[in-house]
Amino acid sequence: MNARFSEEQIEAAVEASVAETRLHPAFTSLVRRFALDETDGWRVCCGMDCSPCVNELVPAIERVREILNGD
Repeated sequence: MNARFSEEQIEAAVEASVAETRLHPAFTSLVRRFALDETDGWRVCCGMDCSPCVNELVPAIERVREILNGD
């Protein structure tokens, strides 16, 4: 994904997504990392009550992808 988009586009999409989904800004780097990861292995919740759980991150990550793809 990152070859198709500039750093500025990616950063803007991540920032917008974090704001829209009301995810704490401390998790911005995780949202960016997983939004650019085209594998699905990171999506599995381990059930250990982590904060943030991937389940909390998924909406923000999916929103980054939507923004970048023009959806």
